[in-house]
Amino acid sequence: MGRMKNLYCVLGITNTATEEEIKKAYRRLSKKYHPDANPGNNDREERFQEISEAYTILQNPRKKQEYDQILKAEEKNTAKKEKKRKATTEERSAQSSMNFNFSHMDEQFAQFFGFQPKNGKMDEKALNKSGKTKTNPIDMTETFERYMGIKK
Repeated sequence: MGRMKNLYCVLGITNTATEEEIKKAYRRLSKKYHPDANPGNNDREERFQEISEAYTILQNPRKKQEYDQILKAEEKNTAKKEKKRKATTEERSAQSSMNFNFSHMDEQFAQFFGFQPKNGKMDEKALNKSGKTKTNPIDMTETFERYMGIKK
């Protein structure tokens, strides 16, 4: 089942709108989207029907009360689903971070930085594959390219 249309949004008002505000919104929109004002425009005709249906429900106090109860129940249900989805996502995230294998970190560090943390040796060839000497010691282009797997 799809999500129910919010009739207040259809009329461009809030759920605290008075009867007079509902009527004004309906009149303003019905003039704008009325089929006589937009001959042959199916989109505007559909929008007019949508506006008319919303007004039919919201201008009737009994129907409006029933609609408000349904809308409130749907919003609660949506909030519960969102809360459950968020909890599930957080749980998955926690599980994936727990499964991370730290045993190969030294290899990844050495590959990226050219430095062996276990023995303190530097791999000069891995650091300077191009054979160029750097003139700017802050230039991280080569390190970035190596990390991203960009080959020249």
